[in-house]
Amino acid sequence: MTNLIYGGPIVKTVKARCTQKNYFVGKTVSIIRFQPPFGLIDPIQLAYYKAATTSTEQKTKTFRFLGCNVEQPYLPDDTSTEAIKSLINKTIANPNLLGIIVQNPIPRRLKSKITKQIPPSLDLDGVTPNHSLFQASATSVAIARLVQSFATYNERVAVVGGKGFVGKGVIKILSNSGIECINLDYGDDLTRTNEADIVVSATGVPELLDSQHIKPEHKLVVDSGFIPISDKILGDVNRSAYSIPQNITPVPGGVGPLQMAILLERIMSVAKLPIQEWDYKKDVLEKELRSSEELSSRRSREEYEDPTNRNQSQPNNSITNPQNQRLLAKELLELGCQIFDESAPEKKIEVSPGVWEVRGQLFTLRFDRNNRTFRVGHGKRGDLLNGDLRNKDNISIYGAIFPRDIDLFKAKLRLIEEEQRQAQKQIEKQQDWEL
Repeated sequence: MTNLIYGGPIVKTVKARCTQKNYFVGKTVSIIRFQPPFGLIDPIQLAYYKAATTSTEQKTKTFRFLGCNVEQPYLPDDTSTEAIKSLINKTIANPNLLGIIVQNPIPRRLKSKITKQIPPSLDLDGVTPNHSLFQASATSVAIARLVQSFATYNERVAVVGGKGFVGKGVIKILSNSGIECINLDYGDDLTRTNEADIVVSATGVPELLDSQHIKPEHKLVVDSGFIPISDKILGDVNRSAYSIPQNITPVPGGVGPLQMAILLERIMSVAKLPIQEWDYKKDVLEKELRSSEELSSRRSREEYEDPTNRNQSQPNNSITNPQNQRLLAKELLELGCQIFDESAPEKKIEVSPGVWEVRGQLFTLRFDRNNRTFRVGHGKRGDLLNGDLRNKDNISIYGAIFPRDIDLFKAKLRLIEEEQRQAQKQIEKQQDWEL
């Protein structure tokens, strides 16, 4: 079962850390964007301008949360070099100015002139070459920081669009932190994403990646595309592939809010106000796990603990005790295998060569025939365990497993048995009728 990684909880966390909002009253941020060229009809190019409008609205909302005034110059595509220089100089002259953001798309003839003219100290989005304050663009930092929360030692990250503005920044940050990157771009074999553990796509090409590029083994897929076409908002990843990886950032709602969280941190930094940087693993994953464990433990302690020791507070009887967790994991693994074996063939899905799944309302069972591994995933709690069927003592447990998981699996088995009985009755009735 794929887990959707939304950026909303991170924005909420960062906003709660912005405790000195009074400082920003009367301060200004300027967000400059350009109108599409006259006569432009290409739907993809027009979508980029629509995306710039949405991005401007979100950034305006973010900075106004702090109390900032937000200027939004909206310039014709044919704005002259002199006019844009004059505007930037006038904007910079404002003593209350905290930052300038120039939204892409930017007319090519103006791009280098604009980025050179904005002082690094005011470049909140990090577009100035060799920026002195920030490593890369806000989007690049947001993506890289999310990846760092999921990547572990010796894992590889494929960055599709690695030569572009966002992708180049992602590779720079990840490489500096010791994470190996596979740089993929136009003309490369994009199926090389299958060589990676994590996939980042930063191309802006709608639905570029699909099941050829996304596999169940991918721990995380980051889709940074945002392409509004007609009444749809598309990302770099085809919707049909959303159910394949273990985790994916949806479009919309994934990378966009994470970018806003980075911008909040940056404006605090420009104002020389302290703020703790967000960390998806600590601020969301571990927090959710602790909340889930505490809630389940509180609600079900009497059910899950040995009744003879309820008042003796002995941790060895607790459901979260590692030894008890491994016993539950073994039982869950056995039941999962039984459910997989007894499920009708038409209910098993081959998600990739040799890798099969049975999907239910809450659980997903995934069996890798090649490696003889079995995984149990939960719709809300993510992966529960991974087991090696050649050595059932080799079990990896993610989060907490509870006896009610076992009960649900047993109920699923009873349902399968009942379906099989009904199917057999239908066969017998058909045979009687034929006789």
